[in-house]
Amino acid sequence: MTGKTLALAALLVTGALLLSSCKGRDVQERLERTIANHEKHWPEDRQVIAELKRATPESLKTPKLVSADLFPNGRLVVFWIEDHPTPTGIRIRDRSGKSQRHIDIDELYYNENQLTAAVSVLFRYVHVLATNDDDWSDLNKLVSSGNADIALVIGGSVISKAIPLVAYRPEGE
Repeated sequence: MTGKTLALAALLVTGALLLSSCKGRDVQERLERTIANHEKHWPEDRQVIAELKRATPESLKTPKLVSADLFPNGRLVVFWIEDHPTPTGIRIRDRSGKSQRHIDIDELYYNENQLTAAVSVLFRYVHVLATNDDDWSDLNKLVSSGNADIALVIGGSVISKAIPLVAYRPEGE
């Protein structure tokens, strides 16, 4: 190898190392910003804050669901943490294996999460079900029974550990 080739190779390796270290810092900065923002605006959301505080740039390479709630008004609200949002959908299943349902993440939320990734590591999806149809009734019964779990997917392949899907009930109910 000539001196120019060695210098070019060294420059490329140094650039790659700097780029990867900057990316790591970027993730760490976004994680710290997300924690501070969530503590300031949603201090009662202890579960999400705890998961954010346990996260590291390394652990954020894989998506992790941090909460999934089904509200009485038909809203299904899912939050996950990740260095950059990758899921294209969610899978809800009956833990007994009798049934499962796949819901694609709307393009609007997908694009919003891509933009949010510039400043955060916390992403969300809200799916609204019509509370007067059989899908809602079946899902509400499953969730109320405590036998539902939810996972993130890409094209039908599960990419996160499943967590319980819970029925949200205001305090005091």
